Amino acid sequence: KKINKYYCYKDILRSFVGEMLLIKGLNDFYNINYNDVNIVLNDFGKPYIENNNIYYNISHSNDYVIVAFSNNEIGVDIQYIYGDLNTKKIFCNDDEIKYIGNDINKLFDVYTFKESYIKMLGIDLLCIKDVNFFGNYNVIKYRPKIDGYSVSIIEKRN
Repeated sequence: KKINKYYCYKDILRSFVGEMLLIKGLNDFYNINYNDVNIVLNDFGKPYIENNNIYYNISHSNDYVIVAFSNNEIGVDIQYIYGDLNTKKIFCNDDEIKYIGNDINKLFDVYTFKESYIKMLGIDLLCIKDVNFFGNYNVIKYRPKIDGYSVSIIEKRN
């Protein structure tokens, strides 16, 4: 059903690859057969494995698909770095705008942090401006490096 929502062939392919990585990760890391779990959606569309303490999140952009797994709530976002610095006004507060300045890489670092944090919580992306990049949240932050991309993985601490 999820894959059928996409119109662009590349998005269909990326979504399919994400699901295949989920299947492989469940098998390789947790020795769980994908057919033995029930994946359901919360009110905002975040998928989770019912009656299980394994959490995952999937993101894709251009040539990359990433899946993050944890025993805690987790969110991941990957974005190809491109575009207009003026978009910072849409989702950033004043301190974040100062931090970004004219650096497109910082813009995407802020954006991917905010989106992965929202995905970890499983809430509506419309709250993005309320998430503070400099906030003191009870999370663990990972920042894998991929040239030309910004990646953020946010995991809830116990």
